[in-house]
Parts: sequence; C-alpha cells; structure tokens
Amino acid sequence: MWADDIDGAGLLVQDPTADLVLRSAVVVPVRSGEDRLGTLVLCSNAAEQPNDMLSVMLSGIAAQFGQHLQRRRAEGLALLLARSRHEYVRLVGHELRTPLTSIAACTDLLCAFGDELPGDARELLEAVTRNSDRLRHIINALLDLAALDSGHVVLHRTTFDLAVAVRHATAGPFERQVHVRSDTPDALLVDADETRIREVLRALVGNAVTYSHPGGDVTVTLTTTAGHACLTVTDTGIGIPPDELDEVFERFQRSSRVRDLGIPGLGLSLATSRAVLDRHQGTITLHETRGGGVTAEVRLPLHPL
Repeated sequence: MWADDIDGAGLLVQDPTADLVLRSAVVVPVRSGEDRLGTLVLCSNAAEQPNDMLSVMLSGIAAQFGQHLQRRRAEGLALLLARSRHEYVRLVGHELRTPLTSIAACTDLLCAFGDELPGDARELLEAVTRNSDRLRHIINALLDLAALDSGHVVLHRTTFDLAVAVRHATAGPFERQVHVRSDTPDALLVDADETRIREVLRALVGNAVTYSHPGGDVTVTLTTTAGHACLTVTDTGIGIPPDELDEVFERFQRSSRVRDLGIPGLGLSLATSRAVLDRHQGTITLHETRGGGVTAEVRLPLHPL
C-alpha cells in the first residue's frame, strides 16, 4: 500500500515545525505462505509516487524477511521440542530405574535358592532376570544419549592408536557367518575419547554384520586425509531405502527393510554414534553401496579442532 500524502490521509500526527517531516510511506506485508507475519513500513520525507519497480524490489525484501522469521521460528520450536524430549527421557529413565533396582534385588535373592526351586520356577526366574537386564540396557542407552545430546557428557581425551581399535573391532567373533576384513595403516594416532570411539566402532561393525546376508562381506577401511581419520564400513546386506538414509539416525528409527524382516534391535546405535562424533567435531553419513548394502563413512579429527 502506497501513501503519497501522509498528512492528507491522516495516517500520522506530526509536528510541521520538526526537523524531519515524513511526506510518504509504503507498507509491504511480510508473509510466510498464506500467513502474514507482520508488515514492513518505509517512510520518506519526500513525496513518492507509486513505482512498480520499487514495489517489486520491496516485495522481494519482505519475502526474505518472511523466510528468515519462519526459519527462526522453526529453529526455536525444534530447540524447545529437543529440550522437552531430553527432559522426558531423563525423567522416565530415572523413574524406571527405581523399580528395576528392586526387581534385580529380588531376583538375586531368589537365585541364591536356585537349587531349591522347581524347574518351572527357575525358568521363570531366568526370564525375569533376562528381560530386566534388557530393560536396564535400554534405559542406560537412552540416558546416555540424552546426556550426549545435551552436552552433559565430559569427553576423556587421550592419544590412542585408532588402527589398533579398528582391528580389534573387526576381530570378532560374530554370531552370523559373515566375512569381516579390515584395511588399516600400521598405526594411526588420534586424540579422542577412546572408550566412546570404540563404542562407535562396535556399533558400526555390529550393524554391518547384523544386516548382512549369511556368507556376506563386511569391509572396514581406515585412511587419513586433511587432518582427519576417515573410516568406511561397507556391507553387502539388505541395504536402506534412499529416502531413509538420514531418518535412521533418529532414536528408535529403523529402516523399513529391517522392520519387515523382523530383525531385533533398539534403533539407538546410529543416534548414539552420531552424538559421540558430534562431540568430537566429527561426522557420520550413510549411502547405498553399489550392488546392495550400505556404506557408513566417518570423519574424525586427528586432534581437537
């Protein structure tokens, strides 16, 4: 909307003796799709007639404002959602730990009388113990991931040989009949949290083995480039649909092929691996392997950035 005579239109009360008296104005809506987020108002101390070229330019500027505001709003909502999710996970985790501790104490006492229990009771006790341990593992994994995401985990950096860690992770034994081989330099020193990086290695190699066909191949390669250790874990397994390669990094998110085949798992290992590498200023990506399967690529700085 153009106003080439602010005083005549009665849009603004001004002191005519002031050093600056506004004569004209243009108002441009700031939109995001069909929603109006606000208005951009520009005033001039000279009489300005409607100008098509200027209108187009101001509309473009308003559109840029709208996109920026929408991004900021989305970022704020995402941050609020992440914070709420972390608080929920932490609360649920702590609340579940208390009854689990009681269950574990009771099963330990019953196990002390294992020889005196009838056969059916022993089997039931073993089932309770087994599932309690599994639930405890899930809770600990969730709390650990929440702590990593929130930045509350302190990294204990040391200098260690990543090549040795890779060879250890690929040594097995593995439950599935899969051929696992590694190609590493004799030594490759990195400054990182060794325990956490070994967890990432076990998770990636374990996933590659789990999702490979019997008799399949898993190849782990370690190189260096531009101050980074570059690790690739390639399998010839069931693969991941292209549109799900990023989604599987979300907690509890597993590929549709894994769900269809009924392969057990929590869907936390990739989320935790990415969180660990983020804390090391590293990265992890997935892409399809030619001929089937998936390749996981990890870049880890040799020294803290």
